[in-house]
Amino acid sequence: MNYKVKKDSTILEFLQEINQGWSKKKIKSLLSFHVVFVNGKLLKRLEDVVKEGQTVTIKEKQKEVKDKRLKILYEDEYFIAVNKPYGMLSVSDHTKEETMYQIVNHYVKTNEKKRIYVLHRLDKDTSGVLVFAKDEKMKYRMQEKWNDYVSVREYYAVVEGTGLKKGTYQSYLNETSTYYVYSSKEGKKAITHYETLKEGKHTSLVRVNLETGRKNQIRVHMMELHHPIVGDKKYGSKMNPMKRLGLHARKLEFLNPVTKKHVIIEAPIPNEFQKLI
Repeated sequence: MNYKVKKDSTILEFLQEINQGWSKKKIKSLLSFHVVFVNGKLLKRLEDVVKEGQTVTIKEKQKEVKDKRLKILYEDEYFIAVNKPYGMLSVSDHTKEETMYQIVNHYVKTNEKKRIYVLHRLDKDTSGVLVFAKDEKMKYRMQEKWNDYVSVREYYAVVEGTGLKKGTYQSYLNETSTYYVYSSKEGKKAITHYETLKEGKHTSLVRVNLETGRKNQIRVHMMELHHPIVGDKKYGSKMNPMKRLGLHARKLEFLNPVTKKHVIIEAPIPNEFQKLI
């Protein structure tokens, strides 16, 4: 980003004027990362002077990604979204397994001296879009009105069988003490919209959109529609040609409650999904 200086001032005064709301702490952080220049000269101190006619440049900080499992889909001041691989926990379940939260948190702490906050989760064997907040206030703000801010929760599922066309499935989901989710009159309302995109000989690729986000919702509903998700032995699947659960969080769209920006995050469809159809 380039900014033209219209009057002599310190870099602190200049940046606060052109970016109302930037704190002294934020500007000091930018200077410490060596990304602020005036006419090509690096600025390091808040009291450094910029003069009329000069150009101030703020370069995007190049962040180092060492962990190959970290596939960043989106990042800004408030959020970071990654493509979670299947077989990895989103957050800790009190085991010693490494989690996506740990990997992303290490990356953010190393590059920004911040930490991340959990907004939502994906099942261990589900891949795709997983978003974390970089600010605790943002976390609570999003979670308190999640259904108001989030407009699209799209998944792709490879299911057993063919003939499942397009429709909506609704039930009330409950959970046993052994973490098995099932439909029950005493449960919480769950609404799933689905549409078959492609059919193979024994399987179908289905696009799913969630109106509600209950635990294991898609897995239970596909089972009750007599088209369990491939690889989902827990919920009725009898085949596992991909050696993984055939469920992928494809897209998440939401409104940033602070900037009012409409954010769209997409994770590419796994190759094995296409190959199976």
